[in-house]
Amino acid sequence: MIKQIKRRNNQDLLISGQRLANLGRFGDAIDLGDDIQINDSDVFTYPAEMNLLEHLEDVNTMINYHRDFLVGAYKMKRDYYKGRHERIIRQKGKSLGKPDNRIIVNYPKKLINTFNGFFSGDPVQVSYEENGNPNETINKQIQDFLKRNDYDDVFSEASKMADIYGRSYLYCYMDDQPTPQLHMTVTSPIDTFAIYDDTVEHNQIAAVRYTYRNAQMKATVITDKGDYQISNTSEDGTAAKTHITNLGDDDLPLDTHPLPICPVIEFEENEERLGLLDDVVNIIDSIDRSMSEKMNDVDYFGDAYLAITGVKLTDKQKEEIKDSKLFNLYPSEDEMDSNIQPTVEFLNKLSNDETQEHYLDRAVDMLYQITQVVNLSDSTFGMSADAASGVALINKYQAMQAMAKTKSRKMSKMLRKLFSIFFDVANIDGDITNLTFTYQQAVPHNDSEEATTFSTVYGKIPDEKALQYLSKIDDPKAVAKEMAKDREKDGAELAQATAKVGEDDDQPDNGEIAHTGTPQPGQAGQPDQQSGVSAKP
Repeated sequence: MIKQIKRRNNQDLLISGQRLANLGRFGDAIDLGDDIQINDSDVFTYPAEMNLLEHLEDVNTMINYHRDFLVGAYKMKRDYYKGRHERIIRQKGKSLGKPDNRIIVNYPKKLINTFNGFFSGDPVQVSYEENGNPNETINKQIQDFLKRNDYDDVFSEASKMADIYGRSYLYCYMDDQPTPQLHMTVTSPIDTFAIYDDTVEHNQIAAVRYTYRNAQMKATVITDKGDYQISNTSEDGTAAKTHITNLGDDDLPLDTHPLPICPVIEFEENEERLGLLDDVVNIIDSIDRSMSEKMNDVDYFGDAYLAITGVKLTDKQKEEIKDSKLFNLYPSEDEMDSNIQPTVEFLNKLSNDETQEHYLDRAVDMLYQITQVVNLSDSTFGMSADAASGVALINKYQAMQAMAKTKSRKMSKMLRKLFSIFFDVANIDGDITNLTFTYQQAVPHNDSEEATTFSTVYGKIPDEKALQYLSKIDDPKAVAKEMAKDREKDGAELAQATAKVGEDDDQPDNGEIAHTGTPQPGQAGQPDQQSGVSAKP
């Protein structure tokens, strides 16, 4: 059994890979047995030549490692997103009588919701084209499948979960209707993990989903052939060797689904499986602590002690001070010659508010810089004409756009696996390489500048290139084709109208048919030989 290492640093815990505090196990990869390895991105690998289902104890080893070392980090990430920040909540209490506020500023939720809204606020558009021409039949089947599964919500949830945990899983399954249809849902890395082979391609072998209830483990090994239910307890509830519990007479699982690939598809936030909060959790903790100390200072000044020296107050005077808020102090008659004069003041500690405010400004700015998320609440955002210019807006969103493009490639990889399953189940004769995925990030643009630039370049460069200057044009290529068709149509109509005008001009006013042959004598363009007037001077 692997022993849980004592946690020393939240940030060290959340980042994928081995803890720096765990010096005895620090390295790029760990051997969990003769055949199992887990790399620095917390990915399990297994020999490609071995049958995992014939070595269920290896599956049990991976489940135990996942449960002992990874689930705690995933749950902490979830708690930080939901506003349960461990460091400030569990910090040591103040001494008796001192203010002890625990202010939680939930930046994790704001950062993740901002980036996820930017990335998946507009759902990804899926289309199928062959040699540049859309296949309407396949496209209709794709759209029916996506709408049936509420794909915009599913993909958005998978994206948000990847922002939180660094990865999420899209689980495809068949329903039990007379005509089975493919469905999909999102599962969390808290109870799910994938297993890959040790080849250079890192093909996925299987996925595992498991639960522990009353110290009993129930797990499912999901492959491209079916769902294998496994357990480490016997029918009487006693401990037993890990075994499959749902095999039929043909040694196949009762839940079969012959598919081209494993139906549990991993969606990585990035190659390292780093979540959006992993490397800024210490900054978040420091912001919580600073805000809490500022609130403690406010309470301290509100509850400051009143010191009265030079005179002894009676109980009645103390009550009068509380009621009237009035001080009228003087020495007694026998103390008139004393050098001690009554004074009244509050006992206050020195305030360091300016330093605190400066640190908070720096910490919040650093938080947005490291996560590469645009701070939409920044007071300087869009406050001037220069800040609202197209170049300034692009510069502000550039880092977040770059991060979104990297993530879109990971989502495209997941979607191709999804549609390879769908094409197989729906018997669609198509090539998944012909699928096109269009991502529409919500980047603000200066429409006036774009229109000016477009009008400047229009007619000087190809239409498709000119239309790229207009951000609201989603498909410049298609619009350029429509513009070309409109010009051809307008040109044909103009030619037809011109020809008709020419025909009308050839008609004489009296309705007679005009001569179109060689002009006769007396007609315009020929000398009149019968008039007696010589053509020569």
